[in-house]
Amino acid sequence: MHEAGGPAGLLGTPRPELGDEIRSTPHQGYVIFFRYVGDRIEIIAILHGRHDVERHFGH
Repeated sequence: MHEAGGPAGLLGTPRPELGDEIRSTPHQGYVIFFRYVGDRIEIIAILHGRHDVERHFGH
């Protein structure tokens, strides 16, 4: 994963339909949703790949 202090925005796919600055990346059957906060990553959710993502985020 991305190291804190490294360049922000390199990891994951932008997911603007889910919220401000949310990004996602798959990992072993799961999808990790996160955002960059300064030089850190804030994990928002880790969902199984079959989970209804939009339902989870209330869309």
